[in-house]
Amino acid sequence: MVKPPAYKLPHLLALLPRSGKSSLVRKVDWPANSFYKVTDTKLKFREGADESVKAGGKAWGMLFWKGE
Repeated sequence: MVKPPAYKLPHLLALLPRSGKSSLVRKVDWPANSFYKVTDTKLKFREGADESVKAGGKAWGMLFWKGE
């Protein structure tokens, strides 16, 4: 089984539509039925030294651990 690439949360949310709101996210080492449902985000973007865009900020959500 191939694991998807791991990203820091602000970077991952910046790649998703609506800044990741209503998305389900989890750490790669968590069980498949444990995740956060993102309810709100405040992302900030800045330009890096190599002209790349860096994402940072905050995210809020509800934790579901082992399906509960």
